[in-house]
Amino acid sequence: MIHPSSALFKETPKWIVAAERIETTRNYGRIVARVQPGWIESAGAHLLQRSYSEPHWQSDSGRVAAYERVTLFGVTLVPRRRVNYGPINPAESREIFIRFGLTEGDFDTRAPFWRHNRELIEYVRHLEAKSRRRDILVDEEAIFAFYAQRIPEGIYSKAQFEQWLRGATRKDPHVLHMRMSDLMRHDAASVTAEAFPDSLRIGATALPLEYHFDPGHASDGITLVVPLPLINQVSAERLEWLVPGLLEERIIALMRGLPKSIRKSLVPIPDTAARIAAYLAPSDRPLVQALGEAIRELAGVQVPEGAWDQAAVPEHLRMKVRLVDDNGRAIAEGADPARLKREHAGEGRQSFARIPASDLEREGIRHWDFGDLPEQVDLTRAGIRVRGFPALVDAGDSVSIRVLDSAEGAALAMRAGLRRLLMLNLGADLRHLRKNLPGSIGCGCSMSRHPVPILHPSRVRAESGSG
Repeated sequence: MIHPSSALFKETPKWIVAAERIETTRNYGRIVARVQPGWIESAGAHLLQRSYSEPHWQSDSGRVAAYERVTLFGVTLVPRRRVNYGPINPAESREIFIRFGLTEGDFDTRAPFWRHNRELIEYVRHLEAKSRRRDILVDEEAIFAFYAQRIPEGIYSKAQFEQWLRGATRKDPHVLHMRMSDLMRHDAASVTAEAFPDSLRIGATALPLEYHFDPGHASDGITLVVPLPLINQVSAERLEWLVPGLLEERIIALMRGLPKSIRKSLVPIPDTAARIAAYLAPSDRPLVQALGEAIRELAGVQVPEGAWDQAAVPEHLRMKVRLVDDNGRAIAEGADPARLKREHAGEGRQSFARIPASDLEREGIRHWDFGDLPEQVDLTRAGIRVRGFPALVDAGDSVSIRVLDSAEGAALAMRAGLRRLLMLNLGADLRHLRKNLPGSIGCGCSMSRHPVPILHPSRVRAESGSG
């Protein structure tokens, strides 16, 4: 207690120094002055005890820090103060810098080696996601050893490292550049661009494929990124074929889902699936149809189409589709391309119609004076090639030439457009036909009960002479 005679009796400062100590009913201090712990630390530096805890890497300052505790004769002057730990323990600080800064990637530098190594590591991880394996990229200890063997002792901060690197790269510009052999446990020869492509061609457009290996996660597997204008060109049947590197695994899953009476004729299933996968070529046919034919050809076994169980296919072997807008933002995503197509077909047609078309498009046509229409044309939007399908579109008192977003839509529009153009040119003959062939010619506002066959415009020109 501060003695009542002291000027500081009523103030009770946190730290004091007392010239006298008197013990009566209490232990009193007299001739008391206020002090700060920092003064004690400065004056008694040779008597202090310092201890350090929790050394850690700080990427923002580019150094290793720790917390310091300062005591004097057991009295704590500084309970927890962050300090630069590098000069205090250079060896431990160097290991922390290499392990957490360089190995784990918590580092910021413009040095060429850093971008090269990070891109190489991401590429190897991409190979792991494609092949669904976690044994291609080396572990962090191997990456740590790579840097530890090349960075000299005494380097424990970003400033020291960059100073050393400037001198080292004058002698060897690639002193810290990793190679594939430094990062891969094996060569992953089966993970080729042909087996696991980065894009899937839909019409004239190569759409990006994304691979994600995280079992249980919603995006686990393979995802096709589809711009909204192209949603009507995506065939759900084509997506059943996935990519060549995953086709065999999907065939195995389908074959294992067959009834036992059929399945026992196909054992060993992995060997049979490998033969069939090599025999098949991706197409727009349903996979189970082509698979049934291949089994009949190669194994002599008849598989009814109803025997296939699609539920036997795991989620990572179902192609997912992410529908994106012009800015790349996701509109919808799922593993049911047919449902996405149904729900967003109208939006896709509207978005496709806004793509600048060629001089092919016209309005107010009443006579066939435009020559042959091509089956398809390639357009460019924001540097991306997309495929369109020209067709005649019924406009009531005339027809128009429009470039539509799907071959199926163009065929349907062409039927109505051809009928309208014929009706506009038949004149009196049309009235005669309506009178003498009731019910065979509609009003043109809907499909008649006896629709004309769907013909491509070039065939119509060839078969009608002058048109």
